[in-house]
Amino acid sequence: MDNQNTQVLLQKIEELGRQNDQIARQLAGNDQQIYNLINTQMQVLYRQMEALFSLYSVLPIRYPLPQMRGWPVSPDFAAILINHIFEYKPLTIFELGSGLSTIFCAYALEKLGRGRIISLDHEQQYYQKSQKLIEDHALTQYVQLIHAPLVDTLIDGKKGLWYDQKNLPAIEQIDMLIVDGPPSTIQDEARYPALPLLKKFIGPHTLIFLDDAGRPDEQKTVKRWLELLPGFHVESLETEKGIAIIKKDF
Repeated sequence: MDNQNTQVLLQKIEELGRQNDQIARQLAGNDQQIYNLINTQMQVLYRQMEALFSLYSVLPIRYPLPQMRGWPVSPDFAAILINHIFEYKPLTIFELGSGLSTIFCAYALEKLGRGRIISLDHEQQYYQKSQKLIEDHALTQYVQLIHAPLVDTLIDGKKGLWYDQKNLPAIEQIDMLIVDGPPSTIQDEARYPALPLLKKFIGPHTLIFLDDAGRPDEQKTVKRWLELLPGFHVESLETEKGIAIIKKDF
């Protein structure tokens, strides 16, 4: 997508955003509660469209993407990841939960001409879908995708479920950690184990991203992570699902 077409599309999205209030009032009539609900959802949609076109404007995406609503990464989260990759230029990205976020991050690394992303997925069907996406987009040079089923793992002296670590490659340091799995339904604070189990790879310049950070379980997880990482702080960003970025104080 060239710059001229991108600007035209962004202008149309901005125009749609300005019309949100008018459309919401027409649909809701005099019901303020319905108006608030419609307006909120339209604002979310507007922000996601804006983020998606931003991604297309900076990444050389060369193959159609699957739908991005529901389970896949939200465009606003993907855009934040890409901005940080361009700014910090990580050599090793470690991702828990593969999918479209893997594709966007790999495109960013390709544009930088350096780095790799190691991505874990516990379900065979999603691993296969992600592998096909990576191949379709010709990004195998930048991605190491690993099928890692959830297995009983000792976490802080207690048994819990986490990704099988037996097939992990040699890692010296994780520059960017993206935690978007495992799913919250498997156990309480399902994403907490990432830090105690990967702490030895966390350096002073590591950036940690937690998706779905607006949920109570993830908020508890962030507090516990900060106890494990003296000198780190959390930056919470208001997105569709909420993002927590944890990094070192300097």
